[in-house]
Amino acid sequence: MTIVWPRKACDEDDEITERARKFIAENPQVWASFVRYARALIATGRRRGSADLVVHRLVWDRNIETSGAEPYKINGHYTAIFARWFHIAYPEYAGFFETRKRKSGAEVEL
Repeated sequence: MTIVWPRKACDEDDEITERARKFIAENPQVWASFVRYARALIATGRRRGSADLVVHRLVWDRNIETSGAEPYKINGHYTAIFARWFHIAYPEYAGFFETRKRKSGAEVEL
């Protein structure tokens, strides 16, 4: 699975975005699970969804359902970043997750 990363980082949210990139680079299965659960949520017919729900689902599965697996600890600030990346990687679902304007006002760019 290819992760689409924003090319340009030019706002005060850069530090969190960079930490999220590093986290996904070290844990690519988290992104794969996020995409899988987001698509499952979309498949239910909902027009809008919660990225927070998706993140909590993957944490639950890893921490409760998978015996012997190292638990995930996902920074809550990453949820909005994952939602934006999902919209970029899968533009047909743009807007499925509600995202607020970033503190800097800058949009994530490709």
